[in-house]
Amino acid sequence: MLFLFLPDMSAIAKASIIINLILNWFYFTVLESSQLKATLGKFLLGIKVTDSNNQKISFMQANIRYWSKFISILTLAIGFITILFTPKKQGCHDMLVKTTVIKK
Repeated sequence: MLFLFLPDMSAIAKASIIINLILNWFYFTVLESSQLKATLGKFLLGIKVTDSNNQKISFMQANIRYWSKFISILTLAIGFITILFTPKKQGCHDMLVKTTVIKK
């Protein structure tokens, strides 16, 4: 996000980055907390994001999950590497909000 403060970046480029971030956040949080329990790509692959009781996650859980994934990406995907070492194959973002990604 620090690149938004670069002086040589145009206002249109900065605005498009912010709009893209907002739309991306809205897409993931709304669809993962909906009855679909997944984004469209996950839905087509039969993958769902659920809580520990196999129920749909709340909007707040989806929100925290999105932002923790975002932070994990910024930190060289360290939160995703934990998938290799946990018994339930959960990333840090899933452990944080107590969600599970399942394939049906």
